[in-house]
Amino acid sequence: MGMTTGTGFARRASLLPFSLLCCATGAALAIAGCGAAAPPAHPAGSSSPRASASVPAGPRPSKPPAVSGTGVRALWQGAPWAYVTVTGGLVVGASLRDRQVTIGAVSALTGEPAWATEIPKSYPFILDIVAGPGMVIAEVGHLNGHPPLAVVPVVKRNFALDLRTGRVLWTAPVPGKYQAPPLAAAGSVIVSGAASGVITARQAASGAIAWTRPRPAGCTAMGVQSPVDDGMSLAGSGALLAASFECRGGHDLVQRLDPATGRVLWQWTTPRTSEPFLAATATAAQGSVVLLTGEIAPPSAARAFAGKLPGRYLWPASLGPLDEVQVVLALDASTGRPRWTELGGQLDNFTLADGAVCESANTGFECRDDVTGKPTRPVEVTGQGGSSSPPFGSDGYAGISGTIAGVTVAGPGEQGQAPRLDVLPIRGGRPVAAVALDIGARAYHANYQTFVVAAGQVSGGTLLLLRRVDLPGYPLVALLVRSPH
Repeated sequence: MGMTTGTGFARRASLLPFSLLCCATGAALAIAGCGAAAPPAHPAGSSSPRASASVPAGPRPSKPPAVSGTGVRALWQGAPWAYVTVTGGLVVGASLRDRQVTIGAVSALTGEPAWATEIPKSYPFILDIVAGPGMVIAEVGHLNGHPPLAVVPVVKRNFALDLRTGRVLWTAPVPGKYQAPPLAAAGSVIVSGAASGVITARQAASGAIAWTRPRPAGCTAMGVQSPVDDGMSLAGSGALLAASFECRGGHDLVQRLDPATGRVLWQWTTPRTSEPFLAATATAAQGSVVLLTGEIAPPSAARAFAGKLPGRYLWPASLGPLDEVQVVLALDASTGRPRWTELGGQLDNFTLADGAVCESANTGFECRDDVTGKPTRPVEVTGQGGSSSPPFGSDGYAGISGTIAGVTVAGPGEQGQAPRLDVLPIRGGRPVAAVALDIGARAYHANYQTFVVAAGQVSGGTLLLLRRVDLPGYPLVALLVRSPH
């Protein structure tokens, strides 16, 4: 999943629990699911496992494919990684080979290697990379369980790496057995959640504890735990930090917290219509919004829930059939009051950018205004099949950042035809650019298709990262869309 700092991009894992995905080396990287546990941190220099960093490291970029059209320039090709993150002028990602997880970084504009850090082999799975202030956090772990029962990868330790050098700043053990323990960056702290509901904030630079908060009074835990859900979630960006809790008795509780002190700024409780499962998924200062996503079943309960809230919308059927239980809810970040809801939907990726909530699926994307919920542009249908996907479960289906979205549009089905890249505004309908790339459409693995999988802001414009599926290793192609003058 590509994520861009400052846009409030939600971890895809918060919506869709994957188990394992295969990388081009034949090894496996774990993809995170929803939910769970917490880390007391051990600062660097303690008895925590060591990770090794080298500068520079990794293969040099190769020549990018030719682009036919205007408005988009191909910069480089390489970095065949999962968990791709664009932050601080770098593209950061993860690879796994021979049970060795490596976190690497390359220049976003040139593709030249910046650093690579090897995670100890006692943690042979990577489940996510989260961007923080001047750093990234690698959530790593190992398999839990024994056949014939379920065997799943779970997070066991967080490694905080300096963004400039890849040096390990601190590490934190993660208790419990969860695929995606709650973790968010806000202000100058990294905030984690425990299965007990306790929230701990640590100074990003050192891992030292800044503050802790207990589970909210009156919100008893559901008491049912799984590897993908412990009933709480965290989301943060800039100075916004939100936490959500599933409470016994048929309601969820959402709080906005001050990142500096942990003080509760407001609290909102869902209407008691059923057993809601809504998680804090993303925040954005531009539209002053806290986004909740999840499901309420059966469909009659979802409709009753939305009927008690303002601004009801339906998922556009042009992007796929309505499942009738998925719910998207936008809260005002200043007051905690509901603004609008959307019913139906799919298990989508969410990106908050340009004052809009954008939902992308393999079939296309839509964007709604943060405040009103009204569409900011026509629904974009890409023609990709309902079963098409990029090779890594951490990949997105579109590159959305700044004021634009980049998507690949399927051709008429002829093998070998170059895919078309459409660059579209988040607000308005007139395309920014439409170009063709000189690459084949035949997938190296028949189930995969070419998608733009991540995006981010760089010097001079927006970087779109397209995943090639016609080559072993599934390298990225970095494309620059220049900012309008």
